[in-house]
Amino acid sequence: MYKIKSIITVLLCGGLFTACERDYNSELSVENETPHYIYISSAREQLVSATDSVFKMKEAGKEIMELTYSFTVRYGISEEKTATVETTVGQDFSLVEEYNKSKSKNLLALPESFLSFPTTSANIPSGSDEVSVSFKLINIDRLPDGEYLLPITIKSANASNGFQLHKLKKTAYYHITKTEMMLDKSKAEMIDCSDLRQDEGGGKGIAALLDGDPATFWHSGYGSAYGGGNAPLPHWIRMDMKSSWEITKITLWRRIGIFSTDTKSVIFKVNDNLVPFDDPSWKEIGKVEFSTTNTDETMKTIAIAPEKMTRGRYLLLFMNEPGGRGDLAELAEIDVYIR
Repeated sequence: MYKIKSIITVLLCGGLFTACERDYNSELSVENETPHYIYISSAREQLVSATDSVFKMKEAGKEIMELTYSFTVRYGISEEKTATVETTVGQDFSLVEEYNKSKSKNLLALPESFLSFPTTSANIPSGSDEVSVSFKLINIDRLPDGEYLLPITIKSANASNGFQLHKLKKTAYYHITKTEMMLDKSKAEMIDCSDLRQDEGGGKGIAALLDGDPATFWHSGYGSAYGGGNAPLPHWIRMDMKSSWEITKITLWRRIGIFSTDTKSVIFKVNDNLVPFDDPSWKEIGKVEFSTTNTDETMKTIAIAPEKMTRGRYLLLFMNEPGGRGDLAELAEIDVYIR
């Protein structure tokens, strides 16, 4: 998270304090502007990357996808600590349109189903001049991709001690970004396969699918190990994603060049357990099909249908259809998009 300048200012218009157009780039001084007010004193504007947070949580093995953020409600003169200040806090999505207009942005209002307040009471106790309050972003792995704005505000404040709610400093703004997540291939592993020709495609075998280089590839087995013939269909490769994910999209490259048509199709299946390739517990999520005549068609992307999305740690690539040269197959690279 990054701290940015304050987003609100007060303007003197025609000799009166008037609700003029806000300048979201100016900075207020808490000491000079808020001695007799109740206000939010935390950073006025914060950036939140939900994408990075989901990755870090998954790497730590956490299953509950929620983030907690704290902010501080204060009143301005430390000597005035003789009364409990009763306040309530919450979100105010009516401010999103105003903010977008002032900043020339097009941020979305965060869907309320992804927001939770442990408590909406922010009562400053007698003897203190501030209280810490928090809210949670929940189920962030299921938050749709987008750029969101969450205005957190003081909705009401008890002024019995003579203090008033600071109208222009009662709100803090959280920018929440959620972008398409691609599996970090450096942390994934190709576990094993049905067969391979190790001296082909750069000599990396199935590891070639994760090296970021479409010029290297896995080649199915052939030659003396198979009596001078080819390893028979089906071919398969098992991949460990290291954490349990729902796969949303897969991009697959087959071999580049005149023999690209060897690979006709690949079926994708997931499982949370590492079981044999033919175990019935594998759940099919999609299939990519290539041309057997067009050698320029080396890459294809498929989106996983929502009803097919299944959480799993292991991905099975299954090939059971003959291609341009019968039962030979080659695959060069895979990108897996997750949530």
